[in-house]
Amino acid sequence: MELIGVNQLRGGGVAIRNWSYGLKNRFKSQLLKYRTLRLQKYTLMVSLTLLIVLFQNCDPAGVPNSSAPNGDGFAGSASGNGNGSGNGSGTNPPGGGGTTPPPGGGTPPPGGGTPPPVVTGNPPPPNPTGINLTANTVNSISLTWTAAGGSTVAYRVAYLEGTTAPANCGSGTVLSVNSTVGLAANLTRARQYSFRVCAVNGNTTPDMSSGITYTTGTRCFQNPAPTIVQDTFASFSFPMGMGPLSGTATNIPQVAVTGTNAGGPYDLNQTYSLRCTTSVNNIIDVDCADNNGTNFNNNAASIRFQQPADSQCQPTGPVTVTMVARDECGAESPAKTIVVNVTNECLPEAKIVAVEKSQNDQFGSQVAIDGDYAVVVETGDSEGGDGAGAANVFFYNGTSWIFQQKLIPTEAAVSDNMKSVAISGSRIVLGSPYHPTAGVGAVFVFDRSGSTWTQTAKITPSQPNVQDVGDLFGYSVALSGNQLVVGAPWDNNVETAGSKLAYAGAVYVYNLSGGVWVQDGSKVVVSGNTGRNEFGASVAIGTNYIVVGAPHNETFKGNGNGKVYVLRKPAASWTVSQTLESSNKKAGDMFGVSVKTDGTRIAVGAIFATGRAGQTSSGAAYIFENTGSWVQTASIGASDVANGDRFGASIALAGDDLLIGSHWDDSKTGAAYHYRRSGTSWTQSFKIMSRDRALTDEFGGSVALSNRRAICGSRLDDGAAENIGAAYIVNLK
Repeated sequence: MELIGVNQLRGGGVAIRNWSYGLKNRFKSQLLKYRTLRLQKYTLMVSLTLLIVLFQNCDPAGVPNSSAPNGDGFAGSASGNGNGSGNGSGTNPPGGGGTTPPPGGGTPPPGGGTPPPVVTGNPPPPNPTGINLTANTVNSISLTWTAAGGSTVAYRVAYLEGTTAPANCGSGTVLSVNSTVGLAANLTRARQYSFRVCAVNGNTTPDMSSGITYTTGTRCFQNPAPTIVQDTFASFSFPMGMGPLSGTATNIPQVAVTGTNAGGPYDLNQTYSLRCTTSVNNIIDVDCADNNGTNFNNNAASIRFQQPADSQCQPTGPVTVTMVARDECGAESPAKTIVVNVTNECLPEAKIVAVEKSQNDQFGSQVAIDGDYAVVVETGDSEGGDGAGAANVFFYNGTSWIFQQKLIPTEAAVSDNMKSVAISGSRIVLGSPYHPTAGVGAVFVFDRSGSTWTQTAKITPSQPNVQDVGDLFGYSVALSGNQLVVGAPWDNNVETAGSKLAYAGAVYVYNLSGGVWVQDGSKVVVSGNTGRNEFGASVAIGTNYIVVGAPHNETFKGNGNGKVYVLRKPAASWTVSQTLESSNKKAGDMFGVSVKTDGTRIAVGAIFATGRAGQTSSGAAYIFENTGSWVQTASIGASDVANGDRFGASIALAGDDLLIGSHWDDSKTGAAYHYRRSGTSWTQSFKIMSRDRALTDEFGGSVALSNRRAICGSRLDDGAAENIGAAYIVNLK
């Protein structure tokens, strides 16, 4: 029993062993198949990779790829046997050099062998050429270069501060650009920078060229300090007036300031400024090259002198002006000095305002003065009706101007729009061109008894034109003793022409006889008037003659150059004896918008005349003298003429004194210019501006002269409320 059991056990063991051997052989066979499949898969992947690299780096036919090691080789195929060893097959092309099979041969992983290396045989793109500086500022540099072609698709710009360029285009600050221009911004002023520019092709390593380098700097780098070229300046005298730019000095030095470009391209477009200081202070302000530092480039820079804005008649005396030229980086020239002997003609001013002030009263709309009495119109005053207007009388008591009385016509009504004023001795005349007698207009006469002014007459036109918007009778007035002239610039001449000529204009002359104002002859119109002349827009009384302005004189509704008419009365009526025009007339000048005469001369304003340097609407004034007939002897413009000043909007003439208003000067701040006559020449003495001036005050919109006193209206001056208005009185020297 025991032997039988053993034999059976042995038989079972043999069966198990045979079964185990079979299982092992089947396992080895499956493993071999698995390895073979992996080897084939790997070989296929390597072959595909080599083919892709090959096609990416193919050069055009006939162009050798000298950078590839051992020539242009193709990878061979690889196969493996069951013991894990690999045997690469394939053939190296000519120039393969050696018997080592290309990547893809050898033992495949896993199970032995090494993965193929990364391809590094591609050539870099060619370097760009011709790098140059195109622009530099105080904090940026712009470079340009020339493309070298090849496989270049973009560029990298690397830069560092200093004179050593980055070692490659991956160090320092790096910019990537797609064109041949690179801009480095946010740099430090007055520093040097070194650049390297590389071409990029986007392939595998190497993918960029070695690069080209350039060193330059931001503006002012190594910039020599500027120099004031002129070594010495002669001292000179300078008259000052009441406000800024209140005089001219023909020998103000032209200070030529130059800098050199010896530092190289860092100084391209370098600019300089002139800085000035004064001693003694507060007598004059010095404006060097506009606002004490406007940049200029190798040009002469003028110096401008002016009265300080808050000055109250500073003393006369020498002032030393020190000038220094400065470049953009702060380098300064040696100082130069000039002595200005200031002859201070600053005039103390008296500012007068309405006792009762309201917004938009426009005190100063019109002014008049005679001796110790001054009259100021406030067009917007509403005490006699909304917008009726009023006049304020001031008296000089020997030390100051004091308010005396407010004049409101007894017939004042809403929207009368009191517009004009004249004073002669103890009589004042006020014109209300929109007084509501059919909108024709009216003139009111006030006479003084002691210190009281009383209305003594109301005058309306004897031939009113009620068919239209009105005559504007009283738009202008002139008074001399017992003679009164009234302009009605919108009279349509229906009665004399037989057909309506809108805005042709007319003038009425009156004489006081027995306490009554009697019309002197027929109303005066201009023969040949075609309408829109506005004859009578301004009037003045001379010795046995009357001056009348027609600023729109031309065809109907056209802006003509304007004309002025001199009227005389050889018989029963006043007639035109001479027509005056400016020597340089042009359409739209509005010659005649203002007129004045002192008995021997006539002054005419033309607010839209062109300035001597071509400034538009700057304005001008013209002087005519009687040498048997009236002849133009002077054409006058502001010393600081500018576009749109409207110089000549108002005008006053008394002996050798001429005062011209320019109410739009300096952004409508306004000014008045005083001229003195010597022979036939008129020289600007000074420019008057209020010391508390502000934009849009329209100072100088109305002016008047008497006994070397000047009064200037500033109708939009602000006080407790907007556009209250003010007037200023100064004594001329």
